[in-house]
Amino acid sequence: MREFWYRFLPLIILISLSIYKYYGGLSLYLTIFIFSAFLGIYFFLPVARRRISLYMAMILVLVVFPFIDGGFSNIYVYWVFLYIHMESLFSLSRRSFQIFTLIHMIFAVGWLFFEPALSVEWVVFVLFYYYLSWRLNHELYEKEMKQDLYEKLLGEFRSLKRQSYEAQRAARLEERTNIAREIHDSVGHKLTALIMKLQMLALKEQSQDIEELKTLAAASLDETRQAVRALKTDEIEGLASVLQLIRKLESESHIILDLTIRKGVLTARLSNRQNIVLYRVIQEALTNAMRHSRSRDVKVVLGLNALGDLDFRIENKVSPDYSFEWGFGLTGMKDRLSQVNGHLEVYVKDEWFIVKGTIPLEEKER
Repeated sequence: MREFWYRFLPLIILISLSIYKYYGGLSLYLTIFIFSAFLGIYFFLPVARRRISLYMAMILVLVVFPFIDGGFSNIYVYWVFLYIHMESLFSLSRRSFQIFTLIHMIFAVGWLFFEPALSVEWVVFVLFYYYLSWRLNHELYEKEMKQDLYEKLLGEFRSLKRQSYEAQRAARLEERTNIAREIHDSVGHKLTALIMKLQMLALKEQSQDIEELKTLAAASLDETRQAVRALKTDEIEGLASVLQLIRKLESESHIILDLTIRKGVLTARLSNRQNIVLYRVIQEALTNAMRHSRSRDVKVVLGLNALGDLDFRIENKVSPDYSFEWGFGLTGMKDRLSQVNGHLEVYVKDEWFIVKGTIPLEEKER
């Protein structure tokens, strides 16, 4: 909306000056009627499929003025004429702009030749203007092509990151398979020996062999429990789980993260409860960023403050008129932090939505 007014206000000023200049010559009512038709066409530009047709209609409306009034001396109409061409530079495709520029230049130069006070300087100025606009359109086209190439490369990069993530996950699954194989080999061997001892015990009935069997069975049970525990462990503990969350979200192309880890953070001793709270709070903050941010760029900072407590900060861009309420998500984050004696701050500053909090370390709580 703001961009529209940036474009519309200069146009209104030029049209007002044109009407004032025509007052006394061409009928005021006819002037207002023609400019109203001009603005009516202008307001259809955002929804038009073939904008070049509307731009052509606008310049034809402007060309009507001098022929009706019998003069070509109104410089403000000429400026409106050039302003419309400059605006088309940013809204037409490259091919359409080139066609429109050629037609527009023919009208503009022809207009100057009908002007009684024609000067060479004006012709040079107009031709130089069209050269600059042509060059600017070429530069914008090149920039757009580079941006498209960048987006494609970025998409390929994120696709490779997802493949890398899946490859690592497959590697973990393979490791779990190896653990299961070790259970089969190790425990199976001991259980086989146990069966053989039982067969021998059935023949000899010696108490010493019974104690040996009990020790062997206990060792097999311990190995089985350790292996099963390893198979059940699928989550990474400590701050690594937060890093894994960030990596996962980025690999899924939801956001582009600028992660900063201050000195001492990776060695911070968090309890399991504190780690879960930190994980969930950052997860909720990143989810909010994906929903409400005006861009996909998010900054995450983890560090230790002067008191040795863990500080975190999540920032994402928002619109200038953005406002927030303490809804279910933010309230839940605050409640989670209060459970571990931490605190949360949420505010908007310079078009950045900031979630900032502190968690005291486990040693301080004890």
